[in-house]
Amino acid sequence: MKIPFTLEKIYRSNFSSDNISQFIQQLDEQKSDFLGFDFKDYEVTNSKSNFEFQKRKKKTDTTFYPTVTGNILPDRQVNIQIKPNMMGIMILSFVGFLALVSTYSAVESLIKTGSFILFIIATIFSGIAYLYYKKTTSPITMTKEWLEESLELTEL
Repeated sequence: MKIPFTLEKIYRSNFSSDNISQFIQQLDEQKSDFLGFDFKDYEVTNSKSNFEFQKRKKKTDTTFYPTVTGNILPDRQVNIQIKPNMMGIMILSFVGFLALVSTYSAVESLIKTGSFILFIIATIFSGIAYLYYKKTTSPITMTKEWLEESLELTEL
């Protein structure tokens, strides 16, 4: 069963398999400093032909980063699968559902009463539903574009 919002594609890279492994190793070595302590930026699993990584979430960051899994194939081909953070999607889906229900009830009341305050409430909840969509899909798209640029990938 395919997870919703998952991207899976086969690419051709200008990098050799060793260069791709070095790039993944560099991700594993990236660190951030917080209050004098070093923290790894990525959780990385890397072998000769397979890799998996996910950017770690910082305390002040509200982004739910996807997990990237890749298989290095012959002839400079790479199979990449970008899986969304399902916990984040479940949380944001719940918030988005509540926002849509609230918007519907606010619009129903607005039609009956014609209150400007209810119009503003409906607008706010519609904005929350839109933000849910952006917070769910943006990290996946940004990760895809970042990988295509960093590894010089072209879709087959």
